[in-house]
Amino acid sequence: MNTNIENCDIQALEKQKEALMHEIVYGKNAGHFAVFDIEAGCRKTRTAESALIEAYNNGKNSLLVRRSDNDCRESMNIINKITGENIAFAYNNEDVVYPHIHNINKTLYKIPIIIITHQKYKVLMKDPTKRKIFTEGRRNLIVDEFISTIDIISLSESDIETYRILFKNDFIILRAYERALSQLIDFLKTWNKENTTRRFVTITDRHPAKDFAELI
Repeated sequence: MNTNIENCDIQALEKQKEALMHEIVYGKNAGHFAVFDIEAGCRKTRTAESALIEAYNNGKNSLLVRRSDNDCRESMNIINKITGENIAFAYNNEDVVYPHIHNINKTLYKIPIIIITHQKYKVLMKDPTKRKIFTEGRRNLIVDEFISTIDIISLSESDIETYRILFKNDFIILRAYERALSQLIDFLKTWNKENTTRRFVTITDRHPAKDFAELI
């Protein structure tokens, strides 16, 4: 077996992968996640793809979650090539164009293996109606790699000022905006760019996530 890990305990790794395979094909843990902590480069994704095919052969439909659109397409192509059938479908905004979304969503339950991105998974976490479209008739959820629930927001100083101008005629939105960004704005006002030791904002007793949620 090929692996990128030096001095790898092949026997232990094979047992881990066999357990992963068994869980996907035969597992009945609908009430909780089974976590498999396997090093990167050990072909756990390929193992999961093989298990999904076997699960399909045993009458189990699945939802696979991968990091990016390209990852989703990769798994779709591998699964469909192995089986010689179109049993896997990568659902993303590039391949599923807006005018066709409604029609595609109506047929998702017929597709044995749906593959979505981490970002799509986070959207479905918050929307039970949309989530039902993707989970109907599926007994397996396989999440490849840890999903970060942190949403990164990038703002420049000019962005901050632009939004302040846009919101100036709506006091409620402007107040929520300034509250959400207050500590960041204070940091930028006093930040000395020559001081390379001070690169991060220290959030103290405020709750920026709640402030941003209110603003949105």
